[in-house]
Amino acid sequence: MDASPPLATLVLVDADSARRESVGENLKSSGCRVVSATEFPPPETALTGVVPAAVLAASFSPMPRMLEACRRFKMRRADLPLIVYAPKANEALRLRFMEAGADEYVCSREVAAALNSIVGVATAAPSQACETGESMGAQWVMQLERGELANVIQFLAMSSRSGRARLNFPNGSQSGDIFVQRGRVVHAEFGDAAGLEAVARLLGQAQAQLCFDPDAVMETETIRCDADALLIQATVLADELAAGSGGMA
Repeated sequence: MDASPPLATLVLVDADSARRESVGENLKSSGCRVVSATEFPPPETALTGVVPAAVLAASFSPMPRMLEACRRFKMRRADLPLIVYAPKANEALRLRFMEAGADEYVCSREVAAALNSIVGVATAAPSQACETGESMGAQWVMQLERGELANVIQFLAMSSRSGRARLNFPNGSQSGDIFVQRGRVVHAEFGDAAGLEAVARLLGQAQAQLCFDPDAVMETETIRCDADALLIQATVLADELAAGSGGMA
């Protein structure tokens, strides 16, 4: 039986062997070929004989050394996308790394989404398909904890994505949708709430599975501000709703 070719070749750089193996296995299970290295920038020998779609590098300390390494690498390989990942998202560090030449800085669980957005690598495994029954295409799936939806909205805005982010909740009783057009959130729905209130209520949820479908389109526009203004307003409203109800459902 003929084996299917990998979706892409990725260079994975991480000095932590356990983390490197974990991230690498997730990428391999999605059909990607992974070339591993322990030092960043990766030595030329790691790139010999391969045409990588991107380099994934784990952030390390001291931070100034990592930032300088990013600058040196992008001066040498400006054509090769560089995604830096860390255990937790940090918007201030994200901006510093992007100023240093990185194409994206994300928490480790958002690596697949960043790959898909930047280089068009669809890394979601077939078993992670959305429950809508639609074709996977360039969809991606991730698990969110409380507070992480705001990072996703910022990511979608910075990467100028279009489509629908559907959030499915553990109890299976309800889901919420956020629609974006070229990076701007234009509409949201959650239960009987829409627009800003829907975003506020979604931000207050503890856990969710997010499935992004780039082919979904929404004609209705209930949100007309940029992502930063939306998150500020939604966060304030979420706090007010929580205070008024003793905690949102």
